[in-house]
Amino acid sequence: MAQPDDDAQQTTTLARAGLWREAVAAYAEIVTKGGSSFAIHFNFGMALMHCGAWASRSDQMRAALQYSPGSLDALNNLASASNKLGNANAAEQASRRVMALDPRHYVGWTTLGLAINEQGRIVDGLPCIRKALDSAARYPP
Repeated sequence: MAQPDDDAQQTTTLARAGLWREAVAAYAEIVTKGGSSFAIHFNFGMALMHCGAWASRSDQMRAALQYSPGSLDALNNLASASNKLGNANAAEQASRRVMALDPRHYVGWTTLGLAINEQGRIVDGLPCIRKALDSAARYPP
């Protein structure tokens, strides 16, 4: 019988192969069996993103943040999903948390700028996009 770590490894292999629906089903089974960790919820959320399941992605990013409240990637993914769901205010709040933790996070600046633009505050969003470009040039990934 496969152990939870084996299940998670097999699920990661599915995701890396681009078999997103299969990965989503496998992660859902792991969670149903009581599996819960930052990696499980974060990776589940990423697989959901590839399937276009934005609301479920948000739920998984929130679950991941329970394990690692300062995860820039999880916060930024939550912001992106919120924006896709039409909740630009929530996207802005999550993005501002990213920027408070790391003002050099150029993806966070981009997400913040887009969230502000989505609220019709285009002039306010432009400086964020400029900061994203500046940060990307200074601090490449």
